Amino acid sequence: MKRKSIEEVPDILFLKPDDKILQRLQLCLAFKMGVKKEDIAAQYDVTPKTIFNLSRSFDQEGVKGLIDKPRPGKPQALADSDKKLALTLKVKDPSLGCQAIAYE
Repeated sequence: MKRKSIEEVPDILFLKPDDKILQRLQLCLAFKMGVKKEDIAAQYDVTPKTIFNLSRSFDQEGVKGLIDKPRPGKPQALADSDKKLALTLKVKDPSLGCQAIAYE
């Protein structure tokens, strides 16, 4: 096997895997080995549909496909200008609380 430089190693190898990613990889590998989706689902407490989706993502993207994608959340309540104002007021007078800043 030819040695590679560190620059040639895929970035995915430097991620710190969490238990969720390892579990997803295990269930994908079990599915690829021919274990029934229903048996895997019972073992890992997921639905057969989840196994299918993870397996498809793994086929298309490799291990990167097993990492959660960012999801949109609730929009921020304060505009950036309001945040800056609140921080400025707090820096000027650290004793101010949320209600006092809200009245400014």
